[in-house]
Amino acid sequence: MAFNIYKSGSPGKYYFKKNNVEYGPFQFDWILPLIEADVPVRITNSDWCYAKQHNEFAPYFKPSASDIVAAPPTPSIVPPLEPSIHRRKFAVAAMLLITTLGLLGYMYWFKPYLKDKNATRMYSYTNSLYLRSSPAAGGNYNSIGNILFGTELLVYSINGDWAECKANGKTGFVSLQYILGKKEFHNLNGILADSDTRDAISTAKCRKALLNYFNSKGIMGKMDDQIQKEIYDSVQNKEVWQVFTKSKNSYPNSVAYPRVVSSNSRFSDFACLIKNINTGKRLFLLFSFNDMEESKLEAEFDAPKDGYIKAVTKSYNNGSNKYNVSYVY
Repeated sequence: MAFNIYKSGSPGKYYFKKNNVEYGPFQFDWILPLIEADVPVRITNSDWCYAKQHNEFAPYFKPSASDIVAAPPTPSIVPPLEPSIHRRKFAVAAMLLITTLGLLGYMYWFKPYLKDKNATRMYSYTNSLYLRSSPAAGGNYNSIGNILFGTELLVYSINGDWAECKANGKTGFVSLQYILGKKEFHNLNGILADSDTRDAISTAKCRKALLNYFNSKGIMGKMDDQIQKEIYDSVQNKEVWQVFTKSKNSYPNSVAYPRVVSSNSRFSDFACLIKNINTGKRLFLLFSFNDMEESKLEAEFDAPKDGYIKAVTKSYNNGSNKYNVSYVY
């Protein structure tokens, strides 16, 4: 059986002859059910061929098993990732790297930096102060450093008599009684006129006695204007006094350490001359100390403009103590 198909003058209309009998007109899709894949066909003078090979019928027939050519085996290679997947993986890896670096930076740089930035600035006012690995005194077993006069400490916390701090790049503990805030330290530093004076007045209790006296009298040591602006916010209109001494082992001197107030005292007394740097006026001061190293002003009176302390004595006048000073000129 074969189909000789030809198109009519009307669009989409077809006729065909079968066994010399003409049928039509038909829509193309009405003809399809009558035609099988292996039936010879031709359309309007085209060459004869099987329906499955004709360009107008072939799309409507499934290939038979004999028409199928075996496809080559799929290679065992993982197909490349799409660019978008590469970008996502790169973005995730970059984010993890940035997060890790951020955490490391926070832990090892920013957090310590912030801790130091927020720490209280204090200063050692003794010639030598132990930095210890633990808050315990009584020996050198836990000493990890030596802090000199004027060293800045970054104080992180204060617990009882101890301050946890950093000094000279090391972290440890120092006794709270040997450090001062910025204002008090600069005032004390201004009271002690030079290095000879700091050596001659070497103990913390004597330095603190002077500082307490100056604070109680509303006077100050010598400070330049910039320091005053930093610690007071303005230049102060206060009397300026200082202590000037000769070298530590010189005698007589502007300081003395008699035991005159009480022979039973645990500590020697502290006597010194302070001088108004504008007027040249001098005062004699005498301090005693209790067992807690707290000072008490025992005597205060005018001193000659020149001379050094030779001796300090005590007498009684109407049931009260009177202190006398002899000078060497």
